[in-house]
Amino acid sequence: MKKILTIDNKVINSQPARYNSIDFVKFIMAFAVIAIHTRPLVNCTNNAVIEIYNNLVQMAVPFFFLASGYLLSKKIKMQDDNKEIDILKKHLYKIIKLYIVWMVVYTPLAIYGYVLDNTGLLKCILLYIRGVVFLGEQYNSLHLWYLLSTIYALIFIIILKKMKCNQRIMVTISIIFMFISVSLDWLSETDIILPYGMQIVQKLLLYTIVNGRIFRSMIYIPMGMYLAYNRLPIGANVVLLIGGFACNYFIDDIVLSGCLIVITSVGLFGIVEAVRLADSRIYGILRYMSTYMYLIHMYIWTFYYLIIYGEKTYGVDSFLVVSFVSIICSLIWYARTKMCY
Repeated sequence: MKKILTIDNKVINSQPARYNSIDFVKFIMAFAVIAIHTRPLVNCTNNAVIEIYNNLVQMAVPFFFLASGYLLSKKIKMQDDNKEIDILKKHLYKIIKLYIVWMVVYTPLAIYGYVLDNTGLLKCILLYIRGVVFLGEQYNSLHLWYLLSTIYALIFIIILKKMKCNQRIMVTISIIFMFISVSLDWLSETDIILPYGMQIVQKLLLYTIVNGRIFRSMIYIPMGMYLAYNRLPIGANVVLLIGGFACNYFIDDIVLSGCLIVITSVGLFGIVEAVRLADSRIYGILRYMSTYMYLIHMYIWTFYYLIIYGEKTYGVDSFLVVSFVSIICSLIWYARTKMCY
């Protein structure tokens, strides 16, 4: 059995071949995340192309969440309740550590953003705290919300496990969170004059989580855990992916679109999970690279646009340069980590 190094520098056996397709698509999805932030189609005027592109890249983070839940469920397979909770807690502490480290890494950019906006010291402190606790982001570190959302989801799952909730109950609750999440998205963006009580909720959103994004992991991670042992037929996954994608193309409603993204993402993950790729060391490397590329790319983009343009600029060149440099940095970091062991 081949061995690889994980992001936390531990030597482990490579995952079984049935996970290789997941590792491969996670690597592809890392480029989709880079595309979301660098906007290579910013100058495109073809609405059809833009709509298809948006629906494709929007499945990137859901795929990461689903994969996390799926692999976590495999890790706790056949364990008693207490052992399951212990494993979940260890994974939670790992993500908390990762979140703190990378939030510190991106703090200089947060300070730069506050200086750029001429923000007062007290407001800077309050905004930073809000970013750490509620949003999982600071200036040009939007992607760290994934880690904070995962932390909240793991706490949520541990509580459910302690309450002896089975997988079906967890999925049912995750569906409830789906509607909560998309409803909060709608509430944060609507121009409709709302009743006074809803206006209060809207203001609370503005000063805390802003929208329903922080609840995304509570939808996908439990679903990923459920799908680890309750696979849908490949035909059903194809229908979910194509049907959901087609409907989302024609629908311009934030609530319905949010629900359809869940459907298409589950369908895509089911198809990918069903694919069997021959075992190879490369997939372990791609797994490592996708994580590091996800975490580092916003720093690379910031340096690129400041050096080349002097201000935040989007486009194809930003996407290509950031993607290339992210690959190089992840390979260098992988090689450095490997030499240490």
